[in-house]
Amino acid sequence: MFGEAAGWVTPGTGCPYPYMRRVFRLPPLKSATITVTGLGNFILSLNGQRVGEDLFLPLYTDYEPCTRMTDLPFSPVHVDKIEKEELGHRILCVQEDVTAYLHAGENCLGIRLAPMWYVNYSNLVKCCFRLSYIGLDGSSGEIVSDRDMKTAPSHIVSGDLWHGENVDFRLFAEGWDCPGFDDSEWTPVLPAEAPETSFFLQTSPSDRVMRRIIPRLVKHGNGYDVYDAGENITGTPVLVGVLPEGASATVTMTEEIDEAGDLQRVLRHGANIRPQCNTYIGDGKSHFFRTEFTWQGFRYFECPSCLRPLEVEVIHANVHPRAGFSCGEPVLNWLFDAFSRSMLTNLHGGIPSDCPHYERRGYTGDGQVTAEAAMILFDAEAFYRKWIDDISDCQDRKTGHVQYTAPYNDAGGGPGGWGCAIVEVPYVFYRQYGDREPMDRLFPQMLRYFDFLEAHSEAELVTSDVEGNWCLGEWAIPEQYRAALIQLPAPFVNTYFYIRSMERVREIAGILGRDDEVAFLEKRIQTKKEAIVAAYFDASTGDFAGDKHCANVFALSIGLGDTRTKENLLRHVREAGRYDCGIFGIELLTGYLLSGGEEDLAFSLLTSHHRLSFRNMMENGATTLWEHFDGTRSHNHPMFGALVRHFFHRILGLDQPAGEGGYRSLLLHPVFPSALSHAEGYIDTPRGKIAAHWERSGKEIYYSVTLPTGVSAAISIAGEEKTLAGGRTHSLLF
Repeated sequence: MFGEAAGWVTPGTGCPYPYMRRVFRLPPLKSATITVTGLGNFILSLNGQRVGEDLFLPLYTDYEPCTRMTDLPFSPVHVDKIEKEELGHRILCVQEDVTAYLHAGENCLGIRLAPMWYVNYSNLVKCCFRLSYIGLDGSSGEIVSDRDMKTAPSHIVSGDLWHGENVDFRLFAEGWDCPGFDDSEWTPVLPAEAPETSFFLQTSPSDRVMRRIIPRLVKHGNGYDVYDAGENITGTPVLVGVLPEGASATVTMTEEIDEAGDLQRVLRHGANIRPQCNTYIGDGKSHFFRTEFTWQGFRYFECPSCLRPLEVEVIHANVHPRAGFSCGEPVLNWLFDAFSRSMLTNLHGGIPSDCPHYERRGYTGDGQVTAEAAMILFDAEAFYRKWIDDISDCQDRKTGHVQYTAPYNDAGGGPGGWGCAIVEVPYVFYRQYGDREPMDRLFPQMLRYFDFLEAHSEAELVTSDVEGNWCLGEWAIPEQYRAALIQLPAPFVNTYFYIRSMERVREIAGILGRDDEVAFLEKRIQTKKEAIVAAYFDASTGDFAGDKHCANVFALSIGLGDTRTKENLLRHVREAGRYDCGIFGIELLTGYLLSGGEEDLAFSLLTSHHRLSFRNMMENGATTLWEHFDGTRSHNHPMFGALVRHFFHRILGLDQPAGEGGYRSLLLHPVFPSALSHAEGYIDTPRGKIAAHWERSGKEIYYSVTLPTGVSAAISIAGEEKTLAGGRTHSLLF
């Protein structure tokens, strides 16, 4: 990747945010290409110009074997557990054509480094690069990272990924990355050990500034002003102004303000979590004040009145919408928009995170449940291809255990709803994009995951995870938080996911032509189902686990229970008048009701007036989804929005036949909730744009669907099966 001459170099310990520079001479150029990476993140410049628009390079991966673990927010386990596991490791490198940045004669390459996620692995930031060029005269050569580089501390003196940066502009070195700069007082870089890992070129989209917002002044006084970006976003305020030399200022970002217009600095459940803020020390000169090596998740920010906000940069992965939805119900329209915004603001560094501020982890539970909805809404094929590699890396090769986060980071979760990401995400990737390769490549790892679940089962139920780790089943049940998990038994939920994953793998095997490899699953699926019935089914009532938090829907969705089971579930939901299940159950229940002739009941849950509802979030001004329906903790967690996929599959009817992927054909099953007047939407699929629209006219419903050329659709109307040809719009009457 870098060649034998390129070496890893570091400024040494005690300098986490260094400047590093290399001066070199070039002939008149025909072309020049650089291959570079820096750990944790780097910013590359040539002759004073930043190279490219991408931020936070390289993307976050499980860089190398982890031998340390810093005191990160919400870390329930410890590094000694992960040292016993054999994970995959890789580092991504960036390759750029840099011909336009260079010239004949003396040039300067500058690199700035920051720890970011790499703080878990080492207290040494470091980099490696190879710049290859071809001259107009046919000559060629290379400039590489070596001891000829020099380094000095930068104007960012400290900081971290979660909270922000501390900047001293008195240390700012004007022109440090240009030829002619006096670096006589700088020190030579030190050699650093190459990571024990694999290296790959980065192909997944990085973060960029995707939008810009002009903030609105909310409150002025006491030397500080409060501004509103108008929506919960990720990014950074950009301010301009002059701080007197030695004077300090703080810019603080939060999700909410109080009634007085002041920042709400503590999460609503009362946790003592440091606010997101940047501090600055002035040098008497004008500067732009913004975060450089991380992002913040916020809507409001407070800054000194002497600094003038120019804009708010909205930063997330460089992905774009590929789907749209609207209907006659404001709550559903809000839910679609809020999930879209929540998802985008949690796509950073190549991972789908749980929240963009205080955790920022790629939880496999949150990630697998939202994956299909995210893939429908965004052109995220390359993004999720990379995250599938992260999931692959985070499986223990010895036991089959799948970590709770990908890349691995100290966190909590469970063996079912989290570990099943190794099956679920490659599967929905195929369904959305039509690419079998990730399923095929991870197929042996899926089976290895089943080995782990078997090894952690008692009486055929999944009862434990790695010793000392959490063993959750469901998560974020409304209002009850952790205590409610006792009422919905974790072995019940984890065994459900085991069964569902085996059924998925059975389907995957058929797609890949590997049926012989999974013939044993039929018996195992039946055995696990019998175990759930034996342990949790009440023959006198027809309920599973007392139908606590809609437990019956887990059983019904894998073919268990009887007519009473469904009747009890429907009665439970009607009496509750709201969702009372967690992040997995809420998506499962919505799909079950919409697919099973209970679209009016599903619609009533989606639009509930209960204080624990999506409507309540909307009416309280939320622009992203809350972590909990009661408003505690984070106000930007996308997990409950996973059900948005059913807006397309059920309300619009844009589904695919079993076993197919990439929208080669459609199986149309639209549903028409009686309280909904109309709905419309589209998906830009690999085969072209598919769109659907329906509206009521008296007792009749007019439904139209537009199909790309070569994409046919099957639909059933009044018991009659019809096939619709591609390349046209079809209008139908229900």
